Amino acid sequence: MDFIIEPYGIVAAALAAFFFFFTIRQYIKGKIRIHIFVFWEILWIILFLTGIFPSIYMSIVKYLGMATPIHFVTTFSIIFLFIFIFMIYQKINELEKKIVEIVQYLAISESENENKE
Repeated sequence: MDFIIEPYGIVAAALAAFFFFFTIRQYIKGKIRIHIFVFWEILWIILFLTGIFPSIYMSIVKYLGMATPIHFVTTFSIIFLFIFIFMIYQKINELEKKIVEIVQYLAISESENENKE
């Protein structure tokens, strides 16, 4: 592996390091769950390594037949974003169902209390 760091690599590594520790802090405060914590920590480590050692993803780019590394980054970033949006959509849908159940329960409880009075 070569150790030539491009300016974008320095920025990527610095951001990855910052968010690596920020994610640890969020986990310690109890703001994120363990599976989300592990997911993001792995992502930050990958970003850090590709910033410091660009040859890691250069070989992947060549293997996949992509013209330049930016094609690799763009393609997989878009795929990742679609997956992430889908997961968020699923969570929102789940929360909406729970809210409807809670509102229905409260409405029934209030109507029963009114009937007793």
